[in-house]
Amino acid sequence: MMNTTHPSQNTRVLIVDDELATQVLLKSTLDEAGYETATTFNAEEALACVADFDPSIAIVDIRLPGGMDGLELCHQLRQKHGVDVVVITGFSSEHGYVEAADSGASDFIVKPIHIEELLLRCQRVIDARHTRQARDRSMRELRRLAVTDTLTGLYTSGHLFKQLKAEVGRSQRYSRTVSICMLDVDSFKSINDTYGHQEGDRALVFLANTIRAVMRESDDAYRYGGEEFVLVLPETDGAAALLVAERLRAAVQASDVVTDSGAQFRLSISIGVAQCESEEDDKSLLKRADMAMYEAKGMGRNQVFLAPTVDRVE
Repeated sequence: MMNTTHPSQNTRVLIVDDELATQVLLKSTLDEAGYETATTFNAEEALACVADFDPSIAIVDIRLPGGMDGLELCHQLRQKHGVDVVVITGFSSEHGYVEAADSGASDFIVKPIHIEELLLRCQRVIDARHTRQARDRSMRELRRLAVTDTLTGLYTSGHLFKQLKAEVGRSQRYSRTVSICMLDVDSFKSINDTYGHQEGDRALVFLANTIRAVMRESDDAYRYGGEEFVLVLPETDGAAALLVAERLRAAVQASDVVTDSGAQFRLSISIGVAQCESEEDDKSLLKRADMAMYEAKGMGRNQVFLAPTVDRVE
């Protein structure tokens, strides 16, 4: 019996072959090596099995009964389900690796099947799959970091401009509502002057965490620049956005920021709210939210102000 801690453990393999003897050989070999296996006799059964069994690898005979051969099955498994496929055939003169690779196969085995070769090729496919998945995770992380503010963990202003344009475009095309909140920390310079820039950064992180705690799952938050932030609220009219903004303002005011030395201070924020109007673009919407924010500051700070309804701001 092979070691059950083999790297293949918990890897699911779907075996597709119309010869029972081949099925038994493949299944017993792979089961002993620590794989989880399922067997089917044709392509139709294989495709029906994929949803429940969720294999990482399929071992597919090129010649299968029914309306779909192994190469077409290989293509569907790879393209539609992300399954790596090892193609097997007893007719090497008729089918070669290039033909299998063109159908999406990860590897190719000629019958009669040798156990050592089978296990080696399966492990090679697993290793390549893990390498590909690790690369994909790294690329996703790099893309995330490219649009993430390093201090607060919120999205960057560059990402805001791209996403807001798309959101406003959807709003105009489908007559859906979208609103934004632009907010600024009141008297932020005095925080830096009193406690130092490091504590000023701590205050911005505190604010970003409060924003994340208050905003809804459908909302997005961005560091617009310095101590300014923007929330984008899809499917939200001005009145509902005003409630979100007021909840955020109150949450920020209610909690202390604690410095390294143990000193405590509280932030207040001024928030401008604007609902996207008919035929308005993203730049106009941002401008109105910015103007509303300065109205809030002019009212004495620590306020929320809803921009008046207009048809278009030039």
